[in-house]
Amino acid sequence: MKNQFDISIIICTKNRPSNLVNALNTIFIQSVQPFEIIIIDDSEDHETELLIKNEKIYFKSLGVDIQYYKNKISKGLAEARNIGIEKSKGEIVLFLDDDVLLHPFYLKNIVDVYKEKWPNVKGVQGHIIRNKPKGILSSVMYSVAKVFNYSYDEANVCKVLPSTHPIYPLPLNKIIPCQWLSGCNQSYHRSVFNNLLFDEARLKAYSFKEDIDFSYRVWKKYPDQLFITPYAKLFHCESKKSCQKKTLIYMEEIYSLYFFYKNIDKSLKNIIIYIESKLCKLLYLLFAPILPVGNHKSFKNAGYELTYYLWAQFICLKNISKIKNKQLELFNISFDSVKNSKD
Repeated sequence: MKNQFDISIIICTKNRPSNLVNALNTIFIQSVQPFEIIIIDDSEDHETELLIKNEKIYFKSLGVDIQYYKNKISKGLAEARNIGIEKSKGEIVLFLDDDVLLHPFYLKNIVDVYKEKWPNVKGVQGHIIRNKPKGILSSVMYSVAKVFNYSYDEANVCKVLPSTHPIYPLPLNKIIPCQWLSGCNQSYHRSVFNNLLFDEARLKAYSFKEDIDFSYRVWKKYPDQLFITPYAKLFHCESKKSCQKKTLIYMEEIYSLYFFYKNIDKSLKNIIIYIESKLCKLLYLLFAPILPVGNHKSFKNAGYELTYYLWAQFICLKNISKIKNKQLELFNISFDSVKNSKD
């Protein structure tokens, strides 16, 4: 029987059945099992559907209902999340990426925060296991990102900058309030969805920043009621995106500007901060070929990305009034039309 803290897990997936089965295997071993698992599939083939049919037997033995739905409409992440919300029944709705691996006590520690903070909690995320890059060059990159308000890590801080980029809490040694929840693991109390849903009308396909957009809107409506816990640990494999690199860069820049006009106070200071972050990305692309191994790009690939980035800025400037007025239809047609391809 469903209770106040039963969890519905929603996994939106696309063409990654092997990743998905690994993620499901880490749900098998949880010390607390979910009420149900809902798979929303954007894949072009039927591999994932066949996989879920086989997995149903294992989850049934655990008392967990696993459901499969094919997204037959426009195949976008924001839309897939909303479909999952509609199909789910648990009081806690947990979104997981298909390429995460959960610590065995992940679900228990998510539920513990809801119990401890109840009723002043609307959302909880776990902490992604990763380390800051080491070395002088990495330290310089980190300092530049912080000065230019680009994405960076800071101990026990989880907030959204006026540049639209997030600060991630690394290291994290206590449960803290957040301004945003990561798309790879974000949970919400069902009451959140009475007034808010993911922006499927404008954020299409890979839907860049849909997680920050939604969670930041939740935070503005329910200040200090989103949390991150260091005890619910997970690893995010961050598998390669299925879009072309050019499409991803265009989407990132257009949707970031849309996010700024939609969610951020348009003061002169914040506009300057937003522009500074774009200069930081430009510096990164200029020096990409000599960056540490983990970020290393060939001169050829870095040149392509720099060209795409500069052209994306031109598109944003040329269409700034449309983006400001949430008129993204023309861009979304091109984003939706791009099928899987190599970068």
